[in-house]
Amino acid sequence: MDYNECKKELDATRREHSRLQNELRSVTAELEMITSESAKEEARYKIQLKEAKDIELQRHVEHCCKVYRDAVASVDRKIDSLGKQHEENLSKITAESIISTESSDREYYQEIKGTLEELAENLLKTLGLRFKDELMSQLGTQKITLKPEDLPSFIAYFTSLNAELFKNADKNDHSISDLLKQTTNGITLERLKENPINLILAFLLLAIGSVVFAEIVLPFYVIALMVSLIFNLRKHYKLYKAILVMKAVQDNIAAIEDMLLKQAEKKAKARREREDRLYNKCLREYLDEKDSATARMHSAEEKAKESFVFHGGNLATARKADLASLQNKLYRLKQQKERLEFDIQRMLKRSIEQEKTLARIAGDIPKEYLNPEKVGSDFIFNPKFIFDVEHNNPEFFMHPEASCLFIYKDFDDVVSFVKLINLQLRVRFSPSAFTSDVYDRKYGGIAFQPFIADSYKHLFQIHVNSEEFTQAFKDVDELITKRTRLILSSSDDIKSYNSLMLSSESVPESYMFSFLLDPEQSDVQNESFLRAYRVGGKLGVFFHVFVQKDVFFEFGDSARTLANEAGKCFILQNGKYNQRAKNYVMETMIKDNNRTSLPTL
Repeated sequence: MDYNECKKELDATRREHSRLQNELRSVTAELEMITSESAKEEARYKIQLKEAKDIELQRHVEHCCKVYRDAVASVDRKIDSLGKQHEENLSKITAESIISTESSDREYYQEIKGTLEELAENLLKTLGLRFKDELMSQLGTQKITLKPEDLPSFIAYFTSLNAELFKNADKNDHSISDLLKQTTNGITLERLKENPINLILAFLLLAIGSVVFAEIVLPFYVIALMVSLIFNLRKHYKLYKAILVMKAVQDNIAAIEDMLLKQAEKKAKARREREDRLYNKCLREYLDEKDSATARMHSAEEKAKESFVFHGGNLATARKADLASLQNKLYRLKQQKERLEFDIQRMLKRSIEQEKTLARIAGDIPKEYLNPEKVGSDFIFNPKFIFDVEHNNPEFFMHPEASCLFIYKDFDDVVSFVKLINLQLRVRFSPSAFTSDVYDRKYGGIAFQPFIADSYKHLFQIHVNSEEFTQAFKDVDELITKRTRLILSSSDDIKSYNSLMLSSESVPESYMFSFLLDPEQSDVQNESFLRAYRVGGKLGVFFHVFVQKDVFFEFGDSARTLANEAGKCFILQNGKYNQRAKNYVMETMIKDNNRTSLPTL
């Protein structure tokens, strides 16, 4: 098997192996993702199942315990209503409400006020307004203060005194004020002026009365006056006591009201305590009833929980279907993963076998291309040259079948390349099918002397000076002229011409491989060289020009000519070659006004 075919098969196997590995990674990632999602979904399902179970359990418990819950709620409503009623009752039990609503306290207070008003009225009737006001004004200069504990007995005394003193208050007591009032009201100056006779009669009666009064009435009058004096003194003393008591009541009316308020507060406190006792008693009964109902409810809840059975319902059915689909998908992916792993192992074994085959073929390549004892027999040019056989990975140089420009860094790479090409030419070509020329003005071609054979001197020639260069260029130009008429008249190029000659058992034309090392400006400007460099490829004349990179950078127009007229341009560096486009070479590797330094190769 050919090396290239084996290499293609190995590359195809490696690509397939890489594709299978990528597919395996994708399947593995998908499998891991699905497994992870499955775990997450299982966790979510458990949460949803627990939530659904809790909801159903709650419904079941509520259904079984509805009667008991209603009973507890009913007791709670009773307790709430009892509390509100208790608060309402307490808000109504106040001293003010007792005073305003209790008939005894209200009447007691009204009786005091009424008695006080009655006493004031009776005093007014008895003493008259002037004497009453005068007496009250005299008493108003000092205040009578009673002790709180004396108030009840004093009020009782005040009430009894008023009743005793003025029980005949409606009768005329002939007080001095009333007598004066009656006398003043009965006899007026106007009446006397109206009737003079009456005035005379009055004086007569007064004179007669005076005599009678002095003789008869006066003794009895004095006795009556003494009795009246004693009686009035006793009565006036009672009036004085009444006035003092009334003043005391007026001065202590606030204390009396405070006493009544305290009595009412005492009653309110007693009633609130009684209300609290009734409330607490009722509340205990309700709480006992609630505890009993709550205990029955808890017992019913426990029984409901024990009897509850949950099968998952629609959630479990849907989960079962999803789980079946997931299991099928996981099974398919696992099967696919196993198949891919098997195919990968198969591709790996195949690639190992192909690598061994390729290594064996690569080991035979040096014998085919680089065997110095072998003499070639080909007349048709094969452009494939072995370039590197290290690590069982041969690297080939494909000759463009045209002139080539090589820009190098180290001269050793040039020597190695020229030797490698010429060795393979001898191994593959018939000695009569090719010739080689080396143009080496700088080193005189010392490195290539081993290629000169005494019996085949025409196969390999070395040119070392300008005269030899010029003559060799002239000979090449004549060959170009000859072959132009010979080859291009009947064929497109030398390869088709030689094939035609060989098919007719005629003599084919030989190939010329020329290697121009470090040319000078005059070499590049030589018309014969330029002609062969430009058109020699079709006629079997292949010029290979090697220029050091720094020299090429300063070569100016000659460098542009070499790059522009070459079939292909290459960079030789560190034992490797790399093809470069002509435009790249002319734009970056030749000095001009815009470029003053050479880029890194």
